[in-house]
Parts: sequence; structure tokens; C-alpha cells
Amino acid sequence: EEFFPIFLERNRGRQESTVKKQKTDFKYHIAPYFGECRLQDIRPSDLQRWQDTLAEKLSPNSFKNVRSHFNAIMKAALADERIVTNPFEGIRGIKAEAVNWSWWDAEQTNRFLRFAREHDYQVFQVIAFAIYTGLRPGELRAVLRRDIDWEAGSVWVNRTWCTKTNRTKPRTKTGKPRMVPVPRLVLEGLANLRGLAPDEQLFPFLWNSWGCKRFKPVAEKAGLPPIKLHECRHSFASQCIMAGMSMVEVKELLAHRKIATTIDTYTHIADRHKVRSTDRLLQGADWGTSGSVIPLKKEHNTFR
Repeated sequence: EEFFPIFLERNRGRQESTVKKQKTDFKYHIAPYFGECRLQDIRPSDLQRWQDTLAEKLSPNSFKNVRSHFNAIMKAALADERIVTNPFEGIRGIKAEAVNWSWWDAEQTNRFLRFAREHDYQVFQVIAFAIYTGLRPGELRAVLRRDIDWEAGSVWVNRTWCTKTNRTKPRTKTGKPRMVPVPRLVLEGLANLRGLAPDEQLFPFLWNSWGCKRFKPVAEKAGLPPIKLHECRHSFASQCIMAGMSMVEVKELLAHRKIATTIDTYTHIADRHKVRSTDRLLQGADWGTSGSVIPLKKEHNTFR
């Protein structure tokens, strides 16, 4: 506990949301176990027991974040020569199981949007925009009217909304701005928003609970399995792959840092449609429908 403020001071300049998360993780998940311990008395076996206990309480992502913050503290203590070795080097992290996510195919998307347009136009606008651009929820929240090129049919994505600070961050998750095409039909559905001031957000109402309170009920009334707002992004990527786009194209649209992320996340969708991909190679071919057919040679077995 005495070293933690020193650690924070030496890492001053980090994003406010990161510091806030480090303080929360330390208070609830690190200090109760090790707050009174001397740094040099913490052993790998202690950390292993701590990991096992914590992994039962937290989600895989939360556990990974807490472990990462604790490891950063111990690395700082090592650099400050307060400990001889980092005890985290003696143990491995707990491998998290792959997260199962849901998505809608083109038919389900069409069915939902047809229903939502008649029953909740605001939900219709958000989901149509989300599911045909693949933007992250924070990026959706941060889109301004001036980011839309209504004539060219595109959206400029160069910022995101931070739910922890309730402020816009002037960069995307990967720090890489991008231009994403927006189908003309989707822009027609947003026509009433063209009158907004240039710096007004298109969807300022997208808070954390919006998906449960507004999106989910409409999906259920439409007779569809509900998906989360972020899973509109998965639906976009999956439908792009099903439509024949390459993983490289999908990677660029999603703004993944590495192609491996795209492949690891969507390879099962791609595998399911390999046959359809090879069929496209034969589009326009007419060599199989004319001329005589040569039958396959049939071998006859002799039985005694």
C-alpha cells in the first residue's frame, strides 16, 4: 500500500480512465490480499493462490486486467530495486476460454430493421448504422454530424466515447482513423439528422444501458434472439465475409491492428463459406453444360 502511490506518481500522464481502473483494481482485488505485505515477501506461490481465487470471482477480461495491473506494480518495484526478482515471472496466467458471441445474418438483420422502422425509429437508425458500418459502440456514440459525407456515402471515424470518464477521446481504440462506407439506404434512414449542427452527435443517447433498455426489447418483439450492441459489429464482419470479402478487407473496415485478430475471431465464419467461395470461381463458365459427357470408368469386381 505504501508503494502504490509511488507507482501511480511514476506513471503520471496516463489516461485518466486507466488510472481510475488501476486504483479500483488495487482497492478491491490487490490490497485485501497483499496490502499489508512487504514487497520482497511476496512469493510466486502466493500469487498463484491469489490468481486461483480471483479467477473464480471475475470474468476472464476483468481477471486479465487486474493481473496486468498487479504485474505492472511489481515490475516498477523491480526497476526501483525494492525487490530482486518479479514473482510474476515464476507463474503463468490462467488461460481464459474463448468468448462466445452472437450475430445476425442478412435475413435476421432485414427482419429486425423492417420491424424496428415501424415500431421504434430511433432504434432502427442506430442499429442500421451500426450493423452496416461495423463501428464500435464508443465510436457510434462519438460520431458527429460533420463526420458524415452524405454525398459520398461514408463516415469519418477518428474518435471514441469513453464510458468511464463520460467524455470524448480524440482517437479511436487503435489510434488509427479510418473512412468507412455507409450504404445509401442507411443514409436515407438518417435523413432527419442532416439538420443537426455540425458538432452535434448523431446518437448522444447511447449510454451503457441503452442496449438492454431499448435494443433488446425491440429484438424480442421482432421474434429475434437479442444481440448486444457490440455484436452488431460482429454481424457486420460476418456478413461481409459471407458476401465474399477477404479477411484483409474486413480487417481494414474493422480497424484491427493485426490481421491475426480478424482471422482468429472470424475464421469459423470463413470456413463455413469456403465452398461458396470456390463456386464463385465458376461464375460464367460454360464448359460443363455442352458437348458429350464422358462417363467415369467403372471397375467390375469378380466374385467367386
